[in-house]
Amino acid sequence: LKQESLELDTKLELLTSYIRALYEDPAQQTRIQELFATLLEQHPHEVGIHDLYCSYLIAVQDYSQAAEQMSYAVDIDPASEERWRTLMSLYLQDNEFKQAIKAGENAVHYHPESPVINLVLGSAYTQLKEYDKGLSALTRALELTDSADYEAVSQVLSSIGDTYYAKGVTDSAFVYYDLSLIHISEPRDMRRSRM
Repeated sequence: LKQESLELDTKLELLTSYIRALYEDPAQQTRIQELFATLLEQHPHEVGIHDLYCSYLIAVQDYSQAAEQMSYAVDIDPASEERWRTLMSLYLQDNEFKQAIKAGENAVHYHPESPVINLVLGSAYTQLKEYDKGLSALTRALELTDSADYEAVSQVLSSIGDTYYAKGVTDSAFVYYDLSLIHISEPRDMRRSRM
C-alpha cells in the first residue's frame, strides 16, 4: 500500500480485504488506521478512501471520527445525497446536533428536493428545541415525500407529531400520530378491499 506505483483501485481492494479479515481484532485497529493514514497522505483528495475509512470507523463504532471522514468526502464531492445523509446521521448518533443542522443546511442547498435530508434536518432542529424550524423542515419533507410511499409518509407524520409533543402542543401531536397510524395501515386496508 505504501508503493506509489500501485494503482489506487488495487490499494483499496487490498485494504478492504485486510479490513474484512481483521477489523474485529482490536489489536489490528492501530495498524488499519496507519494504513489509512498512508493512503490519505498519498491521495488526500480521493473520496473513495474517505468513504472506506468512514465505513470502517462506523463498524468499530467511532462515530466522531467517521463523521470527520465523511465531512472530508462531502467537501470533495457535495453532489452525493447519500454522503450528506450519512454525515447528518453520524452527527445525530454522536449527539452533535448543531453539526447535524449545519450539515443539513448545506445538504439542502445541494439537494433541496430530498425528503430524507429535510426529515433528518427537522429532527436535528427538534433535538435543539428549535421547534418552528424543525416543523418547517418536516413539513417540507412531507411535501416532498411520495404520497404512495405510505411508510415514509407515516414516518414524517410521526416526526411532526414528536415535534409538536416536544413543543407542548399535545392536541396537534396526537392529530399527527393518528394520521401516521392511518397512513401505515392504509396499504393493508387497500389490499383487503381488493380481495
